[in-house]
Amino acid sequence: MAIKHNKCPRCGSLNAIQILYGMPTRDAFLMAEEGKIKLGGCCITETDPEYYCKDCENEWSREASIDHVYKEIRGIKASVCGYFGGYYEVDIDFQSRDLKFNHLGAVQKIIMKRQSDRLLLISL
Repeated sequence: MAIKHNKCPRCGSLNAIQILYGMPTRDAFLMAEEGKIKLGGCCITETDPEYYCKDCENEWSREASIDHVYKEIRGIKASVCGYFGGYYEVDIDFQSRDLKFNHLGAVQKIIMKRQSDRLLLISL
């Protein structure tokens, strides 16, 4: 799954720029005036945001964008094929708690909330 770190987790906009930390150069000042980057200051910490949304003024880090994307996962689809035959397919919908297993005909079951929550914890 490709994650766009520059996509704002608050409004979904791609109109985001990187935040530059440290002592800025002349070129960095010019880029900041053009709106291509945002100056974050000279002090650098591990918790500083890395991106700035020009639409809603939200600031976030790469880690926050990864967390946001994983929270939006609604299900899992998987299939396995054998070279000499055989085909298995599993489709799990976390919202409806629906589990479909297909091998020589479809079987459909409802999974309990506790089971799907456990599956989500394992996948993270």
